[in-house]
Amino acid sequence: MQKIRIIHPSSKATEDTLSEKIIELKKAGYHTESKPTTGDPIAPWLSNPGKTRLNELNDAINDPSVDIILCGRGGYGCSDLLPDLNWKSINNLNSPKLLCGFSDISALLAAFYDKPNWSLIHGPMINTKNWRSLYQDDVQELLNCFNSSGGQHTMDVSFLRGKGPLEGRLFGGCLSVLTNLIGTSFLPEKLDEHILIFEDVNESIPKIIRNLNQWHQCGLLTKSCGIILGDFIGLDGDDQSEIVKLAKLVEERYQIPVAHVPNIGHGETNFPFLLGAKAVLDSKHFIWEERGL
Repeated sequence: MQKIRIIHPSSKATEDTLSEKIIELKKAGYHTESKPTTGDPIAPWLSNPGKTRLNELNDAINDPSVDIILCGRGGYGCSDLLPDLNWKSINNLNSPKLLCGFSDISALLAAFYDKPNWSLIHGPMINTKNWRSLYQDDVQELLNCFNSSGGQHTMDVSFLRGKGPLEGRLFGGCLSVLTNLIGTSFLPEKLDEHILIFEDVNESIPKIIRNLNQWHQCGLLTKSCGIILGDFIGLDGDDQSEIVKLAKLVEERYQIPVAHVPNIGHGETNFPFLLGAKAVLDSKHFIWEERGL
């Protein structure tokens, strides 16, 4: 039986339905455990004070009985913890683990990207309103990732601008969170031959372009294979028409192929993808392959 440790390294849940969802996971055959969040009196947006959040994360990392670290929700605060993790110890861990989350957790996934024995999934988080049931499609796909030792995952592509097909390894997450890691040791220095997946929430097109300028100007886009735009929830006007406008700007400005794959990110549906997985994308399908999760 796989053991899941649920942690909250960022913000606390706005509406806590965790106990019901843990019951579902246990019924599905997962040994599941979680500690309560108490909040932080100085920074009320956080799940717990910094030391408590750091200890919770360290305990999950170092406990050899834990197979899966499932983050409860995002928000703010995950990057607070990165400098204080024992990276030398993490590099020497022998027990492989799977780490899952998105949004603010993108910072944690990025920091662990080059660490051995870690499988990193950008995917649904259990203590959010969009994880409604264990039986919704994106959560079922996540459980398939938990249980699988190989195989392919396929998603529909809305459109592809520029030359395709794209082939490369996957990296990405919440654009604004990852952009704030540029210049630190917690983001890869090079992402050559990678397909970059970006999504975000409540960001306008000018702000998105400002973030992508940073990626372009520091050379991270130079040898990448292309960009996948996931969901950008809260764009001005109709999200779909704005995504089309954004993709045109990105292709013309950075001279890079751009595709739109819906249902990745902060929307009601958030299908998972594995960082580092081999992937191929054409005008109809986005396919990524597990590497022995």
